[in-house]
Amino acid sequence: MILQKTFRDNHLTKRKVINTGELDRYIVKNNHEAIISHEVFAEAERVRKAKSLQKVSPSIQNQYAFKGMMRCGICGRAYVRKTTPSKYIWKCSLSVTKGKDTCASKQVPDSIIIEASNRILNKTDFDEKQFNSKVKAIEVMPEHRLIFHMKDGLNKEYLWQTSRSDSWTNEMKEQARIRAINQMKGRVQHG
Repeated sequence: MILQKTFRDNHLTKRKVINTGELDRYIVKNNHEAIISHEVFAEAERVRKAKSLQKVSPSIQNQYAFKGMMRCGICGRAYVRKTTPSKYIWKCSLSVTKGKDTCASKQVPDSIIIEASNRILNKTDFDEKQFNSKVKAIEVMPEHRLIFHMKDGLNKEYLWQTSRSDSWTNEMKEQARIRAINQMKGRVQHG
């Protein structure tokens, strides 16, 4: 058992913080009477490990084209797929579990990865079989860069933009301009 894995950094806020070396941790052995013997525990671990190595049915396991292929260029962890109300995104697993303070990597929309893959492979439509046959891994770097590590040993880079202003049509820009002018005049019109 390890003591002081977390601590309270302030007695007033009582906020719990993970101990990353600020305080000493203590290992305590044989403090509690065992519920099961070491032999039973070792056997249970062996069975659990054997079951985890068995192949999971494709109908049970979620299959995504980029699963297991994307890595964070900052911390090296895998990227995981998340669902937002409007789209699918990929985020660094460390950032998801421990927060943005531990890894400052950015999320990547699924559509951007598909667009980048099509551009890298010179395709108009995404073909998962061809993608898997040519791409070994994708590394997500800071400043909106994707590095595709190809199976032939080459690395190909793709830059993307996520500016909201790029997604606005001229009509949307005009409506926003009129709305801003009317707000300045004190006559708010919604439309």
